[in-house]
Amino acid sequence: TYYCLNDFANAEKSVRQAISLEPRYALAYYHLGLIEAARGKYPDALEAYEESLKYETKKSYADDTRKKIAELQKEMLRKQEEKPPGGDR
Repeated sequence: TYYCLNDFANAEKSVRQAISLEPRYALAYYHLGLIEAARGKYPDALEAYEESLKYETKKSYADDTRKKIAELQKEMLRKQEEKPPGGDR
């Protein structure tokens, strides 16, 4: 897959196409979250994961998504704590 090849632009294109065909496709939103997280776009990844949870019907998949959200939130906090005083200079 494009994701495995680190071709995130094409991976995103494929996932968004799947979403356009089936807007309630939980797995597509989950994969969009993986792509955005790999790109370092954490807020976008969180949004995609949250959207995935809206449509996920399998408890084990929803639990996995919640774990991804928790990991991402932890990483966002860690990155925020690493910022030097005075902002992004």
